[in-house]
Amino acid sequence: MGKITGLVCLLLVLPAICFAQPKYCISTGTLAQATADTVLISSTPAKLCGVIIDTNGTNNGTALVYDDVADNETATKVLFNMTVTGGDNRGGAVFPLPIASMTGLYLDFNGCTGCTAEVYYQP
Repeated sequence: MGKITGLVCLLLVLPAICFAQPKYCISTGTLAQATADTVLISSTPAKLCGVIIDTNGTNNGTALVYDDVADNETATKVLFNMTVTGGDNRGGAVFPLPIASMTGLYLDFNGCTGCTAEVYYQP
């Protein structure tokens, strides 16, 4: 009987946990490194849903997303850091559960002129 009660409780609580999150993520659109090396995504707490990086076809592209509202090259609250090999052209990650930032989201490009990125987040 205890196992059945536990299962019933889990079945009642699980949908509330899963469906309490908003069902959408906002895209920043294409952000080019040529425009700026660092880009403010959100100046308020937000949730990181994913990042897609496009290289220029030759050079490696690195994108770093951290929990901050200013250009901070020594950020300690790194939420995402990935390098895509130039020949791969595209890479990234989309998270099944968004990663929370407490202050804001900032994108930092490294090492690839002409690379772009799209950041998906929940405000």
